Amino acid sequence: RNSASATRHADLSQCPVAEALFRETLRMHPASSLLPRRATQELQLGQRRIPAGTSLGIPLLHFSTSPLLHEAPDQFRLARWLQRTGPIRPVDMLQFGSGPHVCIGYHLVWLELVQFGIALALTMHKAGVRPRLLSDAEKGRRYYPTAQPSMKIRIGFS
Repeated sequence: RNSASATRHADLSQCPVAEALFRETLRMHPASSLLPRRATQELQLGQRRIPAGTSLGIPLLHFSTSPLLHEAPDQFRLARWLQRTGPIRPVDMLQFGSGPHVCIGYHLVWLELVQFGIALALTMHKAGVRPRLLSDAEKGRRYYPTAQPSMKIRIGFS
């Protein structure tokens, strides 16, 4: 099936690279670096006792960049999603929370961003342009700043 016809939710399975791009981008650059929670019961974390009612901050970047959870976590690899054989684990998408407190907008943002990635790729392909990372600004070009990982990284279209 042609990716140009990916306009319905069911069609998105035909565009695995767009979904991998969404997941890997959020893994490396979560929209929020901290997930606030409150302990509903007493917990034992390692040598620490956490009383019920304690406010906690789950460091999303720690989980996203943990070598215990991801091979070569500091590298941007679409293959980690494209070659996956098992289901996506809750810890893989912890940026949206988990369990009964999962973000109600998760599926909507997934749908929007995957479809946006497809639409952008098709538009760029039709126009004969390709994105490229630039090491420094070129005079007379239009740039789009990014907030993560650094304001120094820019994406240009040629």
